[in-house]
Parts: sequence; structure tokens; C-alpha cells
Amino acid sequence: MKLSSVPGFDLGKYGVYGEVAILPVYALAAYPEKLSFVEATSIWMQYMTAYGALIHYGKVSKADYVLITAASSSVGIAAIEITRAQGASRYSRLSSRSSKMALLRSTSVYLTTF
Repeated sequence: MKLSSVPGFDLGKYGVYGEVAILPVYALAAYPEKLSFVEATSIWMQYMTAYGALIHYGKVSKADYVLITAASSSVGIAAIEITRAQGASRYSRLSSRSSKMALLRSTSVYLTTF
């Protein structure tokens, strides 16, 4: 099993920039075996940010409608996927009609531009 550390403790409490680190279990997250170390370290922040806002604080459920601003950003895409998993209706807002639109069409959201 591949693991990654995630911030869940005071800065400087645990040294995690070495070859070996001792951390509490709550500060570890498993990631898919098919991802390289570089790929795994690049995805956790977006999903934790979206998850914290939508699930932990917002308690998003199937009955909810969610407006996702900056929907083509990394956190926006994570928010789209998390709300889809919860069954909520997703409305996304973009600043242009560029290639971002094609990306978001594949995520089954209602799109608006401004």
C-alpha cells in the first residue's frame, strides 16, 4: 500500500521531509498503486479543499444544488466530482467559453459564463 502524509498537525511537530517519518495514522492517506509518487503528491490538496468545504462544512447531499465557481480550476474539478458522488445537482461558472467548456461538458454539470 502506498501512503502519503497530509497536513493534519502543527507545523514542525513531525519531520516529514526525510526518508523515514513517524506520523499519527490520521495524517496518512492511501493513494492508488498506479499513481507515481509525483502524481500522488499533486492531487491531495484539491480534493481535501473541496471535500472540506462541501462535505465537512457544507454537508452536501442529494437534495442540494451547488454552484461551483472557477469550475475549470483543480479545486473546481474536484468539487464537481465530489458533488457528483454525493448526487447533488451541480451548476458551474466559467469566465470564458474556451477549451474549459469542453473539459466541463464531460463532467455533466450545468454551465454558465460571465
